[in-house]
Amino acid sequence: MGNKRERMRRFLETNPNCCYCGGKTAATTEDHWPSRSVFDERKWPEGYVFPACLLCNQSTADDEALFALLCRFNPVEYKPDAGEQTRKLMLAVAERLPEIYQSFFPTANNVKGWLRKTGKTLPPGQTTKDVPILSLEHPEINVRIKKCAAKLFLSLHYMHMGRILPSEGAVIFRWFSNANTPDEIPADLLAPFVTEMPKLTWQKKSLNDQFMYRYGAEKTEGLVSVFFVTFHASVGMIGVIFNNLANLTADIPPEQILRPLAYNV
Repeated sequence: MGNKRERMRRFLETNPNCCYCGGKTAATTEDHWPSRSVFDERKWPEGYVFPACLLCNQSTADDEALFALLCRFNPVEYKPDAGEQTRKLMLAVAERLPEIYQSFFPTANNVKGWLRKTGKTLPPGQTTKDVPILSLEHPEINVRIKKCAAKLFLSLHYMHMGRILPSEGAVIFRWFSNANTPDEIPADLLAPFVTEMPKLTWQKKSLNDQFMYRYGAEKTEGLVSVFFVTFHASVGMIGVIFNNLANLTADIPPEQILRPLAYNV
């Protein structure tokens, strides 16, 4: 117990301010991000612990459960050992967010529309109920994913840029799932900017199949960092970070703009 308390004291001494609050709030806890529930057996990348105030740490628990569940819906790569963890996440989302959980199950027309969009066809003998996709049309899903994206990019910016994004800063972001078509994911456009790729491990075991990202630093017209992130080949996110919202000249939809403090009020 004493060692844990001393380690926390040293951590907060080195990282005195919440990395999610624009640098104006004292950190009192350490926050694992991405959350442990994203990873098989809850074995998260070493070093991905960030300073947070209590409000920022605790206010996204339901959002993180939803996000972790979405990260695990990968019809291409089935992991039997992860089945129990996925089941627990489904029960958690069904209990905490019942309306969203019920919205997951697509109608036959939803499935047919997705098949047309992706150019796929039903295998012989199968019906639309056999297609392993979820409906992500419920508007609150985007609201909750936005909160997770804020934590993700603010923490990664803090880790790699060595400073907290100030309160006047902003992140332009998009998220996508493995139901999107390749032309809906602008990975090629970002390639020149995201040249660094960290090795993510837990006790020397690579976790890049569960969490992987590339990033780069820019100092042009207020742009300070860029990130391209994927989780379990199921969910991905793009974040372009500016140190001042005033530097944004493009007309960006409000739902694609993240701000410090904007997600925890």
